[in-house]
Amino acid sequence: MTIADVSPRFAVKRIILLYENFQYREAANFINRLSHGTFKVILNDLPIDLFVESMPHSLSILEALYAKVFLSDGLNFSMKLLRPEGVIMQMVKFFSSQESIDKTGDKNWELCGPFICSCKKLLKVIVLSDPKIKKVLQQRRRTLDKAIEGLGQHGLVGTTDETLMNLHDALKMEFQRVVETYKGALQKLEDLSLASNKNGVTRGPAPVQASHQRQLSLRQPEIQERLIKNKTLLNVVEPTLGNHSLDILLGILQRRIEFDKDVLFQFTQLRKEMKDLVEANAVVAPVLMRFSHGFVFYIWFFTFQVLELMKEVAEDEDDSSDISGYHSDSDSAIMMSGNSPYVSKRARYNFLSRSAPSDANSNMGEHLVRCYGNLYAAARVDALDSLDNLPALKDADELKSKILFSVVVLAFRSAQSLLALKKDHVRRILHIQPPTVSSATPPEPVAAELERSVAIYLRKTVDKFDLAKSIEEVCCQIWATLYDYPCLKSCPGLVQYVKDAVHLAWGLVNQSPPFILEYEQRTLRRDVHVRFHSSNPESEQIRTYLWPALLEGIGGPCVHKAVVIT
Repeated sequence: MTIADVSPRFAVKRIILLYENFQYREAANFINRLSHGTFKVILNDLPIDLFVESMPHSLSILEALYAKVFLSDGLNFSMKLLRPEGVIMQMVKFFSSQESIDKTGDKNWELCGPFICSCKKLLKVIVLSDPKIKKVLQQRRRTLDKAIEGLGQHGLVGTTDETLMNLHDALKMEFQRVVETYKGALQKLEDLSLASNKNGVTRGPAPVQASHQRQLSLRQPEIQERLIKNKTLLNVVEPTLGNHSLDILLGILQRRIEFDKDVLFQFTQLRKEMKDLVEANAVVAPVLMRFSHGFVFYIWFFTFQVLELMKEVAEDEDDSSDISGYHSDSDSAIMMSGNSPYVSKRARYNFLSRSAPSDANSNMGEHLVRCYGNLYAAARVDALDSLDNLPALKDADELKSKILFSVVVLAFRSAQSLLALKKDHVRRILHIQPPTVSSATPPEPVAAELERSVAIYLRKTVDKFDLAKSIEEVCCQIWATLYDYPCLKSCPGLVQYVKDAVHLAWGLVNQSPPFILEYEQRTLRRDVHVRFHSSNPESEQIRTYLWPALLEGIGGPCVHKAVVIT
């Protein structure tokens, strides 16, 4: 019986039997030899949770499963089936179980070990499949650090007499002070005969003293006497009305309650996830600190793996237009890596641009082209994260992409309009005829010299030019178009993205020749476009632009490729 003739039922039994007999490498080899059709049938029947919990022994099996799913384009399976979060937590568990992490900064320990090598291979797939997973890890690490910090917030507190004492003792003292004040107020009511034990309105005779007619017939001495009594009572009780010390102590008490709830939640969560490492009666702080260090190490390891993967991609680009390895489409692999916000800006730009060489002699032009790449690789990702935090746009991924694309286009239009307006103002003031394309008469030498001088001045002062009106214009266009989403106005990440786009567009349109955007073509061109990772690699028709191409003048070379979905 050949491996191609294996039935799905037999394949599942074979893998489980090899696993139960601790023959992990043999099980991995068996998985690698399965046909795509058989693997597609058995994947849902495999005990993935059991394999994950058995790490690091089952790493070879998981490595084979991840590679098989990643390489099989036709399976249409989500990587979530292989529980990447669980795999990562098992890795964090391994790092947390280490006694200590090298404090000198040399964290390359045990990188050649089998566990680390297998982790690197798994991470290579996870990086490409879900580049935002590092953000989840960072958030988890921050919650642990916050819980650890909360453990130290239960010390002595200051009191009104400038002494330090236990919070409960301080509260007791303040409560006693308030009680004494209220007792004094009650006594003052009795002394001044302001309170009566007589029956009220519902029983007994009518309250003549408090009647409306009685109030209108009072004389000055009677009103003055009433004022003195009320003011005396207020003076007695007033200290309790502005008792800031009690408010502060109650606020501290409330915060400490939240701190302890957070600590217990994190500790309980770790106990559920790491049953064999966390005991119920363990000291809490060392446990939280150990796992916080584990997340720190893993985040470093994750970043290291991303950079290594990108280095491999760059090396492959030097040899070929396609990328060898896990992914079958070079553009998709680059865009998946470049879409990650956890890589250095320069490294992401090197992947995303793959530009044709520019003929511009100015260093400023080259710098602005790099900034245009960084606007996509860094600023766009930051703005996308800010939009993700808006509840109204939580599930509107396509809308968020269109917003960020529109900002760049509107920024260029605004910059081009502003440039034309400024040049026109100069011509009007000096009564110079605007240059026309249809006119056969060349412009006067003096006018041409003035045009060149104005262009040079604007080009050299792009960093100092006031663009507040252009920024406001772009923002207003976005707000007016998306009036159903007023939350956009309070999104600081989006506003900052608009500012960055407008300033960059102003610098680009003032170069010679002026840079322009290209987003009209509907057929994929390798020298102008790069596919996004969710594209159909077989199609050459462009469905959507995620990022416009940057051209050096009309009909000039492409200095930064457009990101498109086919």
